[in-house]
Amino acid sequence: MLWTPTELPENLDGLSQWLADAPSDNLAEPLALDVEGDWPAQAYRYIFTANTFHIVSRPQVELCIRRVCETLLPDGRFLVYGPFNYHGTYTSDSNREFDLSLKARDIAMGIRDQEWVVERFAEHGRELIHDHAMPANNRILVFG
Repeated sequence: MLWTPTELPENLDGLSQWLADAPSDNLAEPLALDVEGDWPAQAYRYIFTANTFHIVSRPQVELCIRRVCETLLPDGRFLVYGPFNYHGTYTSDSNREFDLSLKARDIAMGIRDQEWVVERFAEHGRELIHDHAMPANNRILVFG
């Protein structure tokens, strides 16, 4: 499988240097990608994002979901890694502390409710296929 890493335009040089220091046959040249900017015209079978939904605003999460759903092939999968709340409740004290620290930096940031994210995907005809527990009170949500 060939991976195409992406990064914010202002961070692309750092990612490119890191990839040059650790070359791999399954990595394509990284692309600049901003949720609110231009997106690749190519359709993808798999898209993965890590630690994104809690550091952008709710409208940006909604925009990301819409654009990913437009970019995914019909049988494609979108994997979202990060912390999530369930039924408005933190899954751990450390996630509560992390959420408060995010909101202290920027009130638009914060851990999202899993159910809210699932509803946003449903608006675009995608459904939650798997919800996997990960270390450090994180999850991987898989949508298709």
